[in-house]
Parts: sequence; C-alpha cells; structure tokens
Amino acid sequence: MKILKNILTIMVIIILLFGLTDIYAYDGLVDAESEITISETLVNGNGEISLTRNIKDYEMYYQYVEIDNELYKQIRKLKDELLIIQYYNIWEIDQTDENYDIYVSAYLYYEDKYNEVADDYTENRIDEIQSIITSLLPDYTEQWIRTTNNKINIDLSKFIGIKDYVVWVKINTEDRTIYDAEVYELEGTKTNNNDDENQKPGINIDLQDEIILPETLINGEGTVTVTRNIKNYQMYYQYIEIDSELYKQIRKLKDELLVAQYYNIWEIDQTDENYDIYESAYLYYKDKYNETVDDYTEKRIDEVQSIIISLLPQYLENWIPTTENKVNIDLSSFSGIKNYVVWVKVEADGRNIYDAEVYQLEGTKKENEKPVITLEDKVTLPEILINGEGTVNVSSNIKNYQMYYQYIEIDNVTYKKVKKLKDELLVAEYYNIWEANQTDENYDIYESAYLYYKDKYKETVDDYTEKRIDEIESIIIGLLPEYTENWIQTSNNKIKIDLSQFSGIKDYVFWVKVVDGDKVIYEKNVYEVTGTKKEDDNKPDDDNKPGEDNNKPDDDNKPGEDDNKPGDDNKPGEDNNKPGDDDNKPGEDNNKPDNNNNKVDNTNKDTSITKGDTTTSSKKMPYTGATSTIMQISIIGAIVMSIITFIRMKKIR
Repeated sequence: MKILKNILTIMVIIILLFGLTDIYAYDGLVDAESEITISETLVNGNGEISLTRNIKDYEMYYQYVEIDNELYKQIRKLKDELLIIQYYNIWEIDQTDENYDIYVSAYLYYEDKYNEVADDYTENRIDEIQSIITSLLPDYTEQWIRTTNNKINIDLSKFIGIKDYVVWVKINTEDRTIYDAEVYELEGTKTNNNDDENQKPGINIDLQDEIILPETLINGEGTVTVTRNIKNYQMYYQYIEIDSELYKQIRKLKDELLVAQYYNIWEIDQTDENYDIYESAYLYYKDKYNETVDDYTEKRIDEVQSIIISLLPQYLENWIPTTENKVNIDLSSFSGIKNYVVWVKVEADGRNIYDAEVYQLEGTKKENEKPVITLEDKVTLPEILINGEGTVNVSSNIKNYQMYYQYIEIDNVTYKKVKKLKDELLVAEYYNIWEANQTDENYDIYESAYLYYKDKYKETVDDYTEKRIDEIESIIIGLLPEYTENWIQTSNNKIKIDLSQFSGIKDYVFWVKVVDGDKVIYEKNVYEVTGTKKEDDNKPDDDNKPGEDNNKPDDDNKPGEDDNKPGDDNKPGEDNNKPGDDDNKPGEDNNKPDNNNNKVDNTNKDTSITKGDTTTSSKKMPYTGATSTIMQISIIGAIVMSIITFIRMKKIR
C-alpha cells in the first residue's frame, strides 16, 4: 500500500507539472510558451535575452518605448501579483520549506509595497491579470534594433532622472515570429551641467579626447582615432543633415575652440613649432571671420562647448556599426553641397563615449540624372520575393563590389502601371534577343512573353524600336519615387522586407545600388507582397500573447481552483489559428498562345509565362495544445496501467 501511495503521489506531481508548463512559467506578456526570457533588471542599461534550446537559426531584435510612470506602476503591480501566484503554485506542487519561504517573501513584499494582499490564486484571476497587462502595453513600432549577441541596451547617458520603459523583443525564425516584453524603471547617468536638463551628450563628454574624428572626409570617408587606453570596444556612427546656417555657426565656434586649444598647448610647451601652429590657426580665424580670438580661458572654452552642444541636433537611435573605425557618407546619393553632423559612439568598459563633428560635402551625383533600366542586365533583381526575400544577380565582370538596397511603398495604381510597362519592356527585350540570334529557343521565349502580355492586358506589343524602349524606361522612372539616402547594405546579395510588420497586400519599389570602384549601378523592380502580421490592434495578441480566448488553450494544463487537480475544461479551445485558404495560388493558366497575330506563327504551344509578385509562404499546422494534452493522457494512462498491473501481480503472489 505504501508503494501504491508513492506511485500515486508521483503521478499527481507529474500531472501538476504538465499543468504548470504553459502558464506558470510565464515570465513575460506575449511569449505564452516561455521560449524567451528577458532579464528582470538592467545593469547600467544592459540586459540579456535567453531562448529555449528548440529555437535555432533565429534573428533577434529589440526596441524600447518610453512609458509614463503611472502606467509602469500599474503593470509592475500586476506582474508582482502574478509572481505571488506563480510561487504559491510551485509550493503547492512541491511543499518544501524553501518553496514556502519564497512564496511568503513575495507575498509579504507585495503586502508591504501595495498595502493590500493577494489572495486569489485561481485560474480566472491569472487570465484576468494577463489580459489587463496585454491591454496596457503600448504597441511596438517598426523601428527594431537587431542584436547578434542576445543583449539589449538602453543608453542611460542620454537622459537625467528616472524614466520608465517597456522593452519589446522579437524573434524571427524560419516559420514564425515570437514576441515578448518586460518593463523597467531606470535612472539616467547624463550629467546636468549648469542645471541644463536639456543639454545633449556630445563633445563635452569626451574631455580627454579619447575619440578623435577626422577633420575632413575624403570622398565622404574618414577614420576615427581611439586612444590606446580604450580596448575591446564597439564603434557606431550616424550622420544627420543640417542646414548651411547651422553648419556655419558650429564651424565658427569650433574654429575658435581650435585657436584656444593651440594657444594653451603653446602655453604649456613654448616651442617655435607650437607657436607656429597657434599663430596659423589664429590668422586663419581672423581672415575667415574678420574678427580675433582673445579669450583663451577655461571659462570661455566651457562656454563655447556648451553653445556647440546646444546647437547640435540630438543623435538618433539608428546607429551604423563600423568594425574598421570608418565613417562614410555616400556622396553618390546627392548632388550639390550638403552639410552634415557626424555622431560617433564608442561602447567600452561599461560606458558610452560620444563625439561629433560637422562637415560640408559635395555630392557626386549628376544633377537631374536618374538611373535607367538597361538591357545589359549587369544587375538583375528577382522577379518575385519568396517570404519577402530574394537574391540580386550581378554579372561576372563586376568584381569587388558593395551592394545596397532600400524599399519604398507605392500605391496599387502606380504598381499596376509600372508592372504593365515592365511586361511590355520584357516583350521588346526578348524580341530583340531573337532578332540578334534567331534560334527556336529564343523565339519561343519571345512568343511566350508576347502572348502573356496580350492575354493579360488585352492588347498587343508592336513597337520594338530603341526609341520605344527609351520611352518606356523614361515613363517608369517618372512614375516611381526616387531612392533616398537610407540604404541598407547587404553582403550576400539578398534583399528583404519584413512581412511581419504589416497585414494585407502592399506594393513596393525596391532600389538596388551596386558600387564597383568609382562606378555606381542602379536597378529597381516593383513587387506586390502580402504581410503576415495579424490585424488585431497591431499587437501580436492573436499569435503570441496569452490572455486572448482564441489564441491559447482555454484552460488546459492548469491546476483547478480548489484542489490543484486538472479541471474538466482542460482541453484546448477551438482552433481559430489555422491558416486561411491559400490566396497565394497562381490564377488559372489562360496564357496560351493564339493564332490571331501576324507576328507570332501558329504554333499552338503552351509556352505561357505565369507571373506574379506576391510572396509565398509555407503553411504549417498551428500549435494548439492538443498534442501536449494527448501526450499527457497517454503518459497518465501508462502510469495507471502500471499501477493496476502492479496491484494484480501483488495479489497473485
């Protein structure tokens, strides 16, 4: 009987452990399966993200959104209550003194902090808390920061005082996207010089000249120098365009600062060389600005630095990593004169060091020149994007190149116009290829394109002249938006759009830029893609957050309210997360050649080209919890059968 009692006890613990898996391991607000664990606290603004072993070949992103203190307190209180319930149920399963002490500590902490008690440990209360937290969370934005070392960082040096944040984490795998979130209260480390709370971090932080930006950029490029005492650092930069007047103001102040610095160097070490450097700077300033610099005091230097900082635009969160200490502004993306401030950030020894410099640069792009689509196919964009991704082909004669891309949303009317023009261009291209080399294969390709166009647009292509080709190219360029300066570098010739950021169908133009030495080649293509994001309030509620009735097993695998036994309703809910009907199937193939056009012979071959610009996606059976329930029942059944067999055997003996 004692053996039977022990076996039954083990069985109950197994059942409860199964019931605990989905809900009480809950450490965030979205990740229902607890596959993501975010640091409970951030040390100096830094934290780590842990993933379960089953997640492989992933990309990790994060972002942080500032929230007001009242919202932080609401969410924090709810999470503390949820923690008490979690610890209580752990103790209920394994009633050790240690587990009881942890539960009591959480209980008393909550009672002392909020002057009330948490007595409701029921499943209904858990669902209610999760639902409230979900509704309180602000939406994430599309401004994700990629992390390759599973670390997150909030730069504390950017603000003064206490601020509250929600940190969103997104994990992209081959077949799904998982979200999680955590809230933090952080104290900024930014110094409050002269009680100016709005003062920006910048060159006044780097008082030891640990970072030295180049004075000029050669062909838009320069090297940042870092002193030897800084080791194992990571460097980032960004550039922000400023107007000419602001550039002149900052440039004058920096030139004054230079005169004062050279004077003080000469004061310390009065060599002829140092004096000549100071004198040159002094005379340059006098000649350029028609005034002199006479105040070299520390007070004036601090004043000049403070003015420069107040004039500089604040850096953004869009840092560009650099592994060779290089900063680069692409001059080929604009024409004429432009002015920029370049910010540099160095992360080392648990601190961030900032510096900034201003530059005036001349673009190398020719005025009014727009890239054209050529038939040489030096750069070929994919015809379609698979899951938002495609590969760009570059001809073999282009070597040692760098590739960049960007995408810009366009309206559906523009997409259709451009698509039709490109299809016409394709017919002309294939016709001219056949004209140059009249093989049966080339003719069949041309014929297929011709008949596809005729069937799709109910008209024919009859003009294959160079003049018409140039006209089409000109019309396409006139219809599409010009590329911007926001290029994304790709090292594997891949172009990609994150489909999880939107729902429904959208149209885009993709620009690609290939830089080969002093030559720059542009190419573009248009695509119609289908977003994979669920539509409920732009939050991942339907896919990843617990609390919504139709996106998690309703009450399965949870202990009951009274006796910690599984209730009768521990079955997964109706599966509302099944993939919908496949809308990405190609249409009926009506693109068969006919015999009513003089340019195409009566071949009656089915050489149609089925084209489409919608992304495809593999569909998998959604996770519903049914599988885990079946496994649990199987295991429990096996245990019960073992017990019955054991009892019978004992009776026989």
